[in-house]
Amino acid sequence: MNNDRPWTLLVFAHYPEAQAFITHGQFKKFHIPQFEKITVYFKETNQGDHYLLLVTGEGENDAHEKVFFTVNYFLFTHGLRFERAINFGVCASFQSAIGSIVIPKMSMKIQADFSPQFKTYLLENFVTEKFGDYTSAVIMSTEERIVRTECNGEKILHAHRTLKVFGDLIDREVYGMSRACNFFKIPLMAIKCVSDHGMEADREIIKSQSLNFSETLWNFFQNYFLESDHEFQVSKTIPHLKDFTPKVFSHPSFYFTQTEKHQMKKYLKTLIANVPNDFEKAIHAPEEIMLQDFFKTLDPEKQYPPKKLANLYLRYVHQRIHPMDAKLQETLKNIFSPLNLPHITIHWDQSLEQSNITVSADIFSQKDFELLKNSLNNFSYQRFHNLIEKGEF
Repeated sequence: MNNDRPWTLLVFAHYPEAQAFITHGQFKKFHIPQFEKITVYFKETNQGDHYLLLVTGEGENDAHEKVFFTVNYFLFTHGLRFERAINFGVCASFQSAIGSIVIPKMSMKIQADFSPQFKTYLLENFVTEKFGDYTSAVIMSTEERIVRTECNGEKILHAHRTLKVFGDLIDREVYGMSRACNFFKIPLMAIKCVSDHGMEADREIIKSQSLNFSETLWNFFQNYFLESDHEFQVSKTIPHLKDFTPKVFSHPSFYFTQTEKHQMKKYLKTLIANVPNDFEKAIHAPEEIMLQDFFKTLDPEKQYPPKKLANLYLRYVHQRIHPMDAKLQETLKNIFSPLNLPHITIHWDQSLEQSNITVSADIFSQKDFELLKNSLNNFSYQRFHNLIEKGEF
């Protein structure tokens, strides 16, 4: 690692939030000796910028301890000084739209009784001239019992009213990161993608969308931090698509419902904003090019009803927008292929937060038992563990 110039520390709470950065940014893994639970990634761009990526785990304590230890370790072991730190992740918001990027100006802690802790921390904005000034939002780091409360509707309303007095955004880690960075005098910026509108949100749905949120955060990082590096150049030109009608809507082989038409227009907008390599195919070149690419993925021997074909096309465009989803599903399919037998059932955390697996089987004969043994022998739990815990595809 080059310690001739300052580094930027990129901090995430969860691996799914960081996955787009690790994959697209081609960060290299670095193991800290004697501390297996802390894995960091580093990158030096063509322009000489240096980035270290850290995943802390959930909660204020883990965020504080791992940021503190990592900064301390690299300072005294490698002589690396961090010029700034940036937290990328998701948060809840009472006002901002889901999927939007928000940059809070202050970090504060809300305790279990909904009272604020006296000490607050100002957050930086390193992209003021490009993105605009601070938002008016204050980000509140809350305790587990507040975020994951199983209370009735009246208590949820009380929580919302109370929290809204102090700020608009809710997470669990920024306050801990702020404490650690403040100790080392490292300016911290928080860049958040809004995942939900408060504590009534379905956490499993949020977790299932974490890779999509990661792509959104990665695109922001490209636009506002890596735009000078041609390796990551991104077009910011987004045409106005309000009156744009995709040609596929009038194609005789497809039948789209009104809901599907609305979804397709949303996909096209996202495709232009997030996947610049598809810009020409999506808008400037004839739309038939994209359709030709889609038809090449179909089985020529099969007959597809118009409604089914429309559904497949929607999925195809979705995969173009969120390639990480497709890669994740393909990796999981490959990992579990040895256990893909009719009498074997597999359960795992679909939110990809836990790496435990439950395998059950119906045994009717010695042959079934032998098949189960062979399947388990051919199954690599370590691959699944590394995917969930370390983000290794």
